[in-house]
Amino acid sequence: MAGLGRLQNPRFDLKSQGGRLSAELAGRVPIPLEADVTFSLDGGRIRLHLHEVSIGFLTLPEPLLDPAGTVLNYVAGVNQVLSRQGDVRLAELRSGNAALRMTGYRVEGATQVSDTELAAVLSDPFRNIPAPRERASRAPSTVPSPGAWKYLALGDSLAAGEGASSPANNYATRFWRYLESTFNVDFAFSNLGVPGESTSLFVDGPEPQLDRAIAQIETLQNDGDPETQIHVITLSLGVNDIIPILEGPVCRAGPGDPACRTELDKATVQIETNMNVILRRLREAAGSEALIIAMTYYDPFDFGSGLAFEALSDETMRSINGRIVAAAQANDVAIADAHPLFGGLTARLTHVLEGDVHPVDRGYGVLLLAFQDAYERIGPFR
Repeated sequence: MAGLGRLQNPRFDLKSQGGRLSAELAGRVPIPLEADVTFSLDGGRIRLHLHEVSIGFLTLPEPLLDPAGTVLNYVAGVNQVLSRQGDVRLAELRSGNAALRMTGYRVEGATQVSDTELAAVLSDPFRNIPAPRERASRAPSTVPSPGAWKYLALGDSLAAGEGASSPANNYATRFWRYLESTFNVDFAFSNLGVPGESTSLFVDGPEPQLDRAIAQIETLQNDGDPETQIHVITLSLGVNDIIPILEGPVCRAGPGDPACRTELDKATVQIETNMNVILRRLREAAGSEALIIAMTYYDPFDFGSGLAFEALSDETMRSINGRIVAAAQANDVAIADAHPLFGGLTARLTHVLEGDVHPVDRGYGVLLLAFQDAYERIGPFR
């Protein structure tokens, strides 16, 4: 069962020849799981064998249990092929006894998918992942002196790079390298990201990140060198404000519960209030010439598979993102819109099937692309 990640709240209905397991995949938001169970004696120990494991609508046959993400990679890829045929989505995939059944729906018109195209998706589930650039697609209109411009990364565990194979593969470090490649000069760089940082902690926590960021900005402004400046600030912040609510007693029944929705709505309003404070103070400190880019969050449970809980998760993330965008617009801050780039791809781009919503290296590359796109819209380019 290692390939299924951590199980919680297991419930067995066992009979003499086998039975049924109901449980949840542990993560930020539990994922329902069911399976047929048989058992055998092995050296005096009982071994459980899982068959036809179902995660939501998805049934995982035994060859795909390790890793469990394989089947979700397939479904996400198949969805992308079907989407080009019109309004078509794969709703269910079941496999067993060497048979495969795919069930979907369409709004109108006939749907045809070539065997060649479908085979390509199944053989290479990473083929449709957006790729970041090594340097900007346009030449810069001005080039600073080496080390004169500084990039300041702020935010939560995404800024810090949690889940990346090394600090060199997080989005902030790669954005720094992208800037140096684009301008062909050295950039100063500082990453103040803190795992678990919320908007409240950013402002009022111990040694607030906001105060430390402003101190770095003022140090450059007061160093006596008119060329040195903060050129760009990136910010990923907001989602940690709601995680304690999702994991708390009010939302134990699920994010669709009315009492849970009320708590989440209060938290998202507070996110906008705090973000307005944060972005206003950063803008006042850095001045009008500094480029500030805030990020929208991806939905970590957007597998593109039609699972029922995906809609609830996506609704919550869209609510948070709406508040972030509103605060950004009020403070002349650009948006790196990561949310749509992850659509249907989180089984490939994050560790979510291992119970961890942080990106893998490819996922950090997609976040990087979102920041690159925003930067090239507002940056110094011809």
